[in-house]
Amino acid sequence: MSRDISWDIFTANKKLIFSVTEIWFLRLANQCSRTSLPSLNKHHHPMFTTLKVQPNPYELYILFDNLNKLWTIPTTWKHQPVFTCFFQAIELTLRITDDVLNDSRSSGFQERRIQRLSDNLVRQMLVGEKLLSTVDAPPIELLSKSKNICLSGFAVLERLEPKRVQRLTDQFYDSFKTLPFAIGIEPQLNAVRKQFGLQPKSLHQECTLDYNALVRPQLLANIREAQVQNQEDHTFSTVHQSIECWIYIAHFYLREAGNFAGEHFWDKAATYTEYASECINVAIDQSQLLDMMTLADFHYLRVLLREASGAQSKSVRQLPSQGRAIFEQLNKALREADVDLVHVLDNPSLYSSQYALVRSLSRFSKHIQDFLFRHYLLVLSVAGSNSYGSLGYKINSMVERAAQPIFPEIDQANHDLLMITNFRYGQQSGRLIMEKEIAAGYNPYSLLPISGIEDSDFILARIAEYFEYIHVRNGEAWVALYDDKIGQFCDCLGSKPYFGQAKLRVFINAMFDTFASINTRFWNPRIHQNKAQIDWQFDTVSYNGIKVTFEGTEEFVFNEDGKIVNAIAHWEPNDVAKQLWPTTFRKRRATEGCPFVKRNSA
Repeated sequence: MSRDISWDIFTANKKLIFSVTEIWFLRLANQCSRTSLPSLNKHHHPMFTTLKVQPNPYELYILFDNLNKLWTIPTTWKHQPVFTCFFQAIELTLRITDDVLNDSRSSGFQERRIQRLSDNLVRQMLVGEKLLSTVDAPPIELLSKSKNICLSGFAVLERLEPKRVQRLTDQFYDSFKTLPFAIGIEPQLNAVRKQFGLQPKSLHQECTLDYNALVRPQLLANIREAQVQNQEDHTFSTVHQSIECWIYIAHFYLREAGNFAGEHFWDKAATYTEYASECINVAIDQSQLLDMMTLADFHYLRVLLREASGAQSKSVRQLPSQGRAIFEQLNKALREADVDLVHVLDNPSLYSSQYALVRSLSRFSKHIQDFLFRHYLLVLSVAGSNSYGSLGYKINSMVERAAQPIFPEIDQANHDLLMITNFRYGQQSGRLIMEKEIAAGYNPYSLLPISGIEDSDFILARIAEYFEYIHVRNGEAWVALYDDKIGQFCDCLGSKPYFGQAKLRVFINAMFDTFASINTRFWNPRIHQNKAQIDWQFDTVSYNGIKVTFEGTEEFVFNEDGKIVNAIAHWEPNDVAKQLWPTTFRKRRATEGCPFVKRNSA
């Protein structure tokens, strides 16, 4: 079932927004429509013939429609949007660099900004290298017919220090030298290198793309307001434009992933989902450039913008639903094959392609959540934690929204497998650390013989309390039965004991989280001096509604005060792991063995 997540930064108000004056006119017109004043009737008054849904404030501010028109051109080259948007993002970052070089404010910290932008350009080129290495060959109409030097935003390199020119141009050639085509700006870069006494780079590609036709740098440079509000205006708008470029590329790869998922080519769907995640990660880096802005100057711009916010980005808000569409294709195929997600996660070699897609989607979700959380930290550094965002939400609530997974089914399957493996490997729980502790000379787990209470009736009553507190889910009372200094509980012989009341509290709370209800019974007590053995059985309902029954034997040692010094449970935790598998799968596994999804790979 498709599910759209309610975001703080991704959800804009979808209601019609009226100004105070418009609302006043509307009320007045409603009154006048019942009077003899036809000039203010809502069907005749000019205001009511032009009233429309408010345009997206964010898109108006960053001139999104103008930018969007530059992303596609009439061509048969499938990967043209990837090439175009990538280099437009580079051009926009170079444009910010030019703005910084023109900023004379001491508070602008020009050197720091230039360093940040240089690092950012290198990271963008590294991701661009990965993406462009997979593109198909461009058609002949996109090849350059001119040897003239392109007039792109790379001209700003002439204003940088020689070391930065070398770093950025070296990275450019290293990233794209293996492509079957030249980008089209190599002559311009070589001219800049020559100006700084750097050796020109040789070109080996047989053809060169028409950079001007594909990227349209001059048209891109004109997509900004001529009248600037203050020194941070262009930085704020241009950073968001570059983010939109990368999100557009992410959508391209998500569409491709969805197409492959529809054909059950899970490996390819996983690969393209990974590419989309890479783009989102770059968009996160782009957004973090905003913390370069001078706070005092940005606040003036923020007040002017008021409700205009990156939270209104439609392209960002649509990312989760595209990811969910890919997941639904996989989930449908698994259901048809009667395979549970937990089994895919637990058997990555058996379901290698499906597993790859599940993990890719998990990383996609993580990047979306990281986008939200990093935005929260950015807003926090501007507005503080007690403020409200531009869309009217408490800023601290952004953290809660960032914590919501896009794929709750995968989230639940991860939790199920965690619970299952906790019991499957329970006999070895903590063993590695315990061995290292003992080797380092720390060993509180081996107790010397200790004298204690020898009242059989008291001991039996204390054991009854022990199991009753588990049944009624009173963890504090259960912990209080142990010696407050050296009390310990070993959940399974061979595992690391829970030593001390803090650790005992961790154990019992984890037990309550695992089982929604626990009915306990015990029998056959064997008591000798201050020691006791008893047989027990737990009839439980797990956190996911599965009935689980397990049994074993427990050993107790009591001190003089009747407190438990040591308790050891003897049982088979793996019996619980087997029962925790999803019910339908356990029944099928017992009769049919492990199913397999056909068309496991492309």
